[in-house]
Amino acid sequence: MTTTITAGATVVTPRVVLGYLAESESGNTIHDVIGASDPAVTLGVESSRSGTLGLVFTSTALAWAARSFLKTGAVFTLASTDSTPMAMRFVRDGRMSIELDDETLSTYTLRVTYREVA
Repeated sequence: MTTTITAGATVVTPRVVLGYLAESESGNTIHDVIGASDPAVTLGVESSRSGTLGLVFTSTALAWAARSFLKTGAVFTLASTDSTPMAMRFVRDGRMSIELDDETLSTYTLRVTYREVA
C-alpha cells in the first residue's frame, strides 16, 4: 500500500494519496448539418489523462522537499501498489499548492495538477 513518485534517482513517498482526479478530452469533432437530425462526426484520438493529485505528507520537511522536487522540469513516474490504473508518467501542468492541516499542524497536503505523457 505504497505510492511513489520518481524522477532519476529521487523518490518521493507520500503518506497517502488523498485526492486523485483524472480527466481526458475527446478528440472527436461534431459537425451540425443543416436539415439533418444527426450530426456528422469526425473521430479523433482521446487525449491523455490530466487532473490533480493530492499528496499527504506527515512532516514539514517531507512536504517541502516533495514540493521542491516537483518544481523541477522533469518527467515523473507515479507507481502505486494500491491502484495500478493510477500508475503513469506525468509532467506538472499548471498550479501546485501546499496546505497545512489546521488540526494537526504537522500534516500537509500538496496538490499538483498534471498531464500524463508517454
